[in-house]
Amino acid sequence: MVVGTAVNIWLFEYLMALKPTEPVGPMIGRRNATEPGWVGQVVRQRTGSRAWVVPRSLLFWRLPALDPRQPFASLRRLPVGLAATAFSLIVALIANGRLKQEGAAGYW
Repeated sequence: MVVGTAVNIWLFEYLMALKPTEPVGPMIGRRNATEPGWVGQVVRQRTGSRAWVVPRSLLFWRLPALDPRQPFASLRRLPVGLAATAFSLIVALIANGRLKQEGAAGYW
């Protein structure tokens, strides 16, 4: 799930950078028909030679936002958030390895 979500984030960013003037669905269909490896190229561009490629937003989303108006309520949720983030980190380590392998685009 993390691998597919990371690929989806990168594709969304890639497509939005093109500033499309038409719906992207037909554009994706045409790209798939004429250039079947284009998603893999986007993934390779995003991963490159970097050691860590999983978007940070996928790591820390389980941590509770600290609300200054209710600091104790936020702190009560912190232990569960930290445990969930630790679990997410394990999953992210595995996903990071898969994203750097050839064929990672196939998760999308």
